Amino acid sequence: MATSYRLGLLTLNTRVLSRSVVTRAALMAWVLAMTIFSISVSAQDRYQDSLDKEVKFVRDLQADLALSKSQRKPLLIFYTQVNCPFCHNVRSQHLKHIALDAKAPVIVREVMSGAGHSVGKETADAFYKRMGIKFFPTVVLYDSQLKALSEPLLGSDTSGFYASYLGSAIDSSVAAFK
Repeated sequence: MATSYRLGLLTLNTRVLSRSVVTRAALMAWVLAMTIFSISVSAQDRYQDSLDKEVKFVRDLQADLALSKSQRKPLLIFYTQVNCPFCHNVRSQHLKHIALDAKAPVIVREVMSGAGHSVGKETADAFYKRMGIKFFPTVVLYDSQLKALSEPLLGSDTSGFYASYLGSAIDSSVAAFK
């Protein structure tokens, strides 16, 4: 008896394969693995789309630098990595509300490593290397020429002082920008 399995555009027929139980089990395991993989990729895409609504990803660095210049606001770049719980904490607890506030004193953007993002013609990972970023999460404030206005703020909030450190970095960068 032939059994057909359909996965997207792919149809597998067990008549072509051996009729052994081992082959059928291997086939079912493969179908299950492909289904789980496609669900996880889809979930990751939806997750990244939701992040982009909170803190916009750097897509066109030159446009973001021009915006920084025209609005006379420093550009805060949040360097993150896919599936980083510390990055999620900083984004949701400290940067999201700043990014969504039109009156915020800085422009907030994110670059995520490992997500297939690019910064102009550069991969995110190449951009990280060029900027000297080696730790996740990292926050750096820049002027409209991409000159750092602050020391990198590394890590997450483990001591309860992150908001204070971030506020000080923003205040000093705003003062230096003018």
